[in-house]
Amino acid sequence: MESIRHVGILVRDLEDAVERWSRLTGWRFKEISRYEPDSYVCDAAPTPHPHSQRIAMSIDGTPQIELLELNPDEPTHGEAELGLHHIAFLHVDDVDETMRGFDERGIAHDGVAYDADGAALLFFLAGDAVDGVRVEYARKGSHPVYVERDSPTYRRENGLDQP
Repeated sequence: MESIRHVGILVRDLEDAVERWSRLTGWRFKEISRYEPDSYVCDAAPTPHPHSQRIAMSIDGTPQIELLELNPDEPTHGEAELGLHHIAFLHVDDVDETMRGFDERGIAHDGVAYDADGAALLFFLAGDAVDGVRVEYARKGSHPVYVERDSPTYRRENGLDQP
């Protein structure tokens, strides 16, 4: 497994947070985007449902900072989760297998994003399973990240993967 790829911070106002974190760190951020898997489930909303999460990923720094905007429609990204949201390990070969391995060891997950074929794109270990911090595991390859524009959104060529 690789080292921590990014740290996710849930914020109230994404534009303000990008400005603040840029001033604080001197780092640049990519355009504000949306992470939109085909479906998402979590313990509080176990029926597969649409998910749209506004994000901004830093270009500079290691690990990167992923700012996520408060999403009151999603329990795992709601008011109670403001602040440090997760640390992320990306480029997992088989997310479903990794998730099953944690399940077998009794380490719970809460929040799974799926593609159209029903394969897991990413999952979060439940915060209460890991000292109050969610841990994200995401599969290799592109993810459904769409850059926000005045025109309809479009799929970014490399998704969350960084050059």
